[in-house]
Amino acid sequence: MADRYEELYRSWRWEVPERYNMARACCGRWAADRARFALYWEDETGASASFTFWDIQQQANRMSNALAALGVKRGDRVALILPQRPETAIAYIAIFQMGAIALPLSHLFGPEALEYRMEFAGASVVFGPQKGASPDDVWVLDRALAHLAAIVARDVGVDRSREPGAGAAGGLGFGLLAFLGARLRPGVEIVMEAVGFERRLREADLVVTGEGSFDEQSLHGKVAAGVLRAAEVAGVQHVVINAAVDVELVVAANPDLVLAAGNELTPGAVITQIEDLGIPVLVLYPETLDGVLDNIRFVGDAINATDEADALTADMQDRIDVVRHAVPSVVPLVFYEVGVFEGTIYTAGKDSFLASLIEMAGGMPVTGDALTTGISLEDLVAADPEIILLGDGAYDPSVTPASVAARPGWGGMTAVTSGRVVVMAEDPVITRPGPRIVDGLEALARAIHPDRFE
Repeated sequence: MADRYEELYRSWRWEVPERYNMARACCGRWAADRARFALYWEDETGASASFTFWDIQQQANRMSNALAALGVKRGDRVALILPQRPETAIAYIAIFQMGAIALPLSHLFGPEALEYRMEFAGASVVFGPQKGASPDDVWVLDRALAHLAAIVARDVGVDRSREPGAGAAGGLGFGLLAFLGARLRPGVEIVMEAVGFERRLREADLVVTGEGSFDEQSLHGKVAAGVLRAAEVAGVQHVVINAAVDVELVVAANPDLVLAAGNELTPGAVITQIEDLGIPVLVLYPETLDGVLDNIRFVGDAINATDEADALTADMQDRIDVVRHAVPSVVPLVFYEVGVFEGTIYTAGKDSFLASLIEMAGGMPVTGDALTTGISLEDLVAADPEIILLGDGAYDPSVTPASVAARPGWGGMTAVTSGRVVVMAEDPVITRPGPRIVDGLEALARAIHPDRFE
């Protein structure tokens, strides 16, 4: 069979009707039927709401009118800074039916990142309601704030409404600028000053920073960007650690070294692509405590810090040996709660790094599925752990020994009746295999054997 790919590729075209509007296709054509159900929404508090297509269309029409009053016309870009909630869907319908262009932005972006994107995209209007404000409320608030800015400009003689950060915290930034003469600064600069970052940087040979996703946002208004800039100015080698990777932006950061996660946490194709561009990559995925020590030595060799890495791992090994020699031969059954999400209980998976750490700390781990790390309540009750350690309690203050005892089916377990339910505030170092993992091991040992470790 002849290869016709190029022919088909060059001849293929989207078949778009001469008159087509996405808002009409998604909502408008169904809105005449006032009973036609469109959307059910429920938030984390349990509050819920239902919308028909007619409901959405009516609210979208009001928003379109408000946008038109602000001067938005066909082809203009409207920035949306909204979480996943009904107002977001309404905003899209309102924008699309006007022939305008929606520019979605994350509410996690900092002021610099937002300013960069809106300036680059040429956004005419920004729609980002405060928590609890309906679309109608937003326009009332927007007009009121604009009126306030005009009065301040007239009576105080300063117009700070256009300065970056003026709209932060519901207009608090504007008030601080206009009335107190404040100077707004990126949060990363303040934090770096508070921790004495410049002084620490002068004493460092290497700076390691990172994010879960290193992308364009990372270079504009995020902590990683501030750290990288400071390291470059000081002439200190720097390493960026990340999970999701935009290779072009990694190259643009001009890293001396890329640390990648193994087991396809960093896709193999991405690693190969970076290596092909001449950037050295170290792939790390320790599955045991000994593996963590090996990885530290491996990185030390790569950055010409072999002596420092050997000294660090030797100290870690000494502390590991202290724990190993102190734990008793008879060990209790230990359940480590990683989290409970939508009714599923997550713990250490079978043969996992966390399970091996619990064993080394003198416990017999109650393990979940090797792949998902989930465990059913029935299996947990049947195991009847003697100690329950709450890793998720380090992040959620509502997870306490009392709340665990109040859970249906949990109250009869030995750990609960004997008062051996412990919040593990040290979870960040217990579940992350790095130099501080020995701190996590010692914390586990103290929780499991408080009589042997102080």
